[in-house]
Amino acid sequence: MSENSRVSKLTLEQKRKKLEANRAKALQRKKDLLNGSLNGQTSAQRPDASNRNAKDNRKNKKMIKKSDYIQYDISNTKDTKGGYIMEPRRSETDKTLDEWRQQQEKSKEIRRVQDPAPPLDISAAPKCYECNTIDINSEFFNVYGSRVCNKCKEKLPEKYSLLTKTECKQDYFLTESELMDTSIFNKIEKPNPHAKFSRMQLFLRYQIEEFAFKKWGGSDGLDEEWLRRQKYKIDKKAKNFEAKLKEMKKRTRAEEYTRKLREKKDDGYGHAHDWSEPLDVDGTVVRRRCKDCGLETEEINF
Repeated sequence: MSENSRVSKLTLEQKRKKLEANRAKALQRKKDLLNGSLNGQTSAQRPDASNRNAKDNRKNKKMIKKSDYIQYDISNTKDTKGGYIMEPRRSETDKTLDEWRQQQEKSKEIRRVQDPAPPLDISAAPKCYECNTIDINSEFFNVYGSRVCNKCKEKLPEKYSLLTKTECKQDYFLTESELMDTSIFNKIEKPNPHAKFSRMQLFLRYQIEEFAFKKWGGSDGLDEEWLRRQKYKIDKKAKNFEAKLKEMKKRTRAEEYTRKLREKKDDGYGHAHDWSEPLDVDGTVVRRRCKDCGLETEEINF
């Protein structure tokens, strides 16, 4: 019993010492917290030296742009259901100085194409070709050099209407290089009503006709060129049709021969040649051909 009581006393002493140590630690922690709050900053909020050094290193570190290494960020792209990667729209603040200057130049050009001021000398003012009025269309005059008013433009569409580049190629047989030559033709570019196509290029009808008549030798020459091209299209179409028909006949004969051969094999009989009459007799040599498979033989008559 005495040994048991001694062991219990030791454990009680150890527990008491442990409690006192924990209490002392708690009091010291409380005291530290109170001192930190009085200084306006707790120990948890007080940055240590390692954190300060890390922040300084982060500030001094050179910034890395993702755009220098990544051309298309798939995580930010929009799925257009068409298989295309759309360029992200840039705001005004993202434009460079050169891009901003180009935009300003374009806006100046747009502002220039406006109705000019009234002329000081009426007699020297440009007048309409048709009615001699000075109220001409400024756009036609500035772009095409054509003096025509709005009324005459609407009244004479066979002369002053606008043609697209496709119509010039199909109706007047002009080439791409001729239409794009600015020394020959001037054009107006407008947005295409078809969103998927490029911008429309509009040409003045009577200028196109004058150049086409000089190229083909008048309206009769233009008609002859149209007939020649139509004949070429018809001949080419007929030639392609004949080639396809010939190929189809060959395929049909081969399929027919294969079918007959398969039927004979299914019946248990081999292919029996059906020889024709002698094709030609060259001395003692006689040639014959099978009517079914086209096999030719040469026989020698003694």
